[in-house]
Amino acid sequence: MSLIFNDAFLDSMSTRGKHTYAYQFRSAFPNGVTYGVMTLVGFVATKALGGTAWHTSLPQVASMVGLLASGYLYELVKSQNRLRVVVWSWMAGAVGIIAMGIPTSATPFVLLGSTYFMLSSITIPTYTSILKSNYPDWARASVLGFIRQWLFVVGAAAALVAGFVLDRYPAAYRIIFPIAGLLNILGNYFFSRIRVQDEPAPRRSFSLTAGLEVLRDDRAYREYLLIMFVAWFSSLMMMPLIPVVLGDRNYLGVSYIVGALALSVVTGVLQTLTVSWWGRVADRTKPWDLQAIFMLAHGVTAFCLYVGTVFRSVIPFFAAAVIMGLFLSGLDIVWLLGPVHFAPKSKVAEYSAVNATLTGVRGVTASFLGATMSSLLGPEYVFWLAGLVMVLASYSMHRFARRQDEAASRTLRDGGRTDPASSK
Repeated sequence: MSLIFNDAFLDSMSTRGKHTYAYQFRSAFPNGVTYGVMTLVGFVATKALGGTAWHTSLPQVASMVGLLASGYLYELVKSQNRLRVVVWSWMAGAVGIIAMGIPTSATPFVLLGSTYFMLSSITIPTYTSILKSNYPDWARASVLGFIRQWLFVVGAAAALVAGFVLDRYPAAYRIIFPIAGLLNILGNYFFSRIRVQDEPAPRRSFSLTAGLEVLRDDRAYREYLLIMFVAWFSSLMMMPLIPVVLGDRNYLGVSYIVGALALSVVTGVLQTLTVSWWGRVADRTKPWDLQAIFMLAHGVTAFCLYVGTVFRSVIPFFAAAVIMGLFLSGLDIVWLLGPVHFAPKSKVAEYSAVNATLTGVRGVTASFLGATMSSLLGPEYVFWLAGLVMVLASYSMHRFARRQDEAASRTLRDGGRTDPASSK
């Protein structure tokens, strides 16, 4: 891991690339503070405002709704001033964060915070199209990885400080979140100072018909997505329950600083340390092999959460945080690049759009199902079920990987050079 670019790397970029990097780097610090504070929304809603799993699921649902709508926003604005659309969307999210200092109950508090998550995810394709225009292909991934590392580091520090302050002044959330919103405005202002390359935005396809055709015609990709859908559906069911169990006095009722460590700091630091390594691993490993590993790791995570909930111990929650921190960066990379291994070059956009759409669908539905099951049965049963499903999905993905390897061997024996993922 490196948090510093050498001069040779920067000098090799174009003037526009260096200009973009300079302002994006400046924005990473205030936006990192915002990112870290916002990881505590569910925990603060539970501990300070009596929120439930329904409340903690709303930010996740908002992110997924934004993801589902992001392609359509991109199609609407791709011929407009893309930078203005992104910055003003982010500014609107920052206003929502500032307003989080006003409510004294959980529902308006998380609804205001959810605007930040939704407006951040809805602008992802438009934001990435700006970076594609301004950075050369060979430098873009390195720059984004570098900026992301800074976001993790600053975010972890901000969450730790926020937890320390909230333990001493529980009502300080009414000041902490508005400060985070103001810093977000500052970071967005820095980003607005970049000059976007004046060229047509890259074309993408978000046709539902094209997505259905992909699922119909590519049997291997369809099976890959099905296993992923079931596995990560179960994972998303349990994620909003973690801050509830940690913050609710009926369960663990830990302090703010312990909650910040378990929910943000440990995971953020480990993601910072591993993101570059996972990038190198993903370059030389098939996505189905890595997905099998990630699913097994998340299954172990779920069982840790189950044990911590049943025995009212925070130690298994820290074990879960360590596992997630070690594997999350790799999961993000494989989620993004997985469709590329299946898609013909002319259909990468369609394959990626199907992946993003299914992610949004499972995120919206899984969160509310997890909250419902938790209210009826208790969170420990949701953790147990999620762990079981993840382990079974890992086994299914392992079998899928073996079939892909066998198909590749047959192709080589037959003298062909077709990637096994292309088998229909």
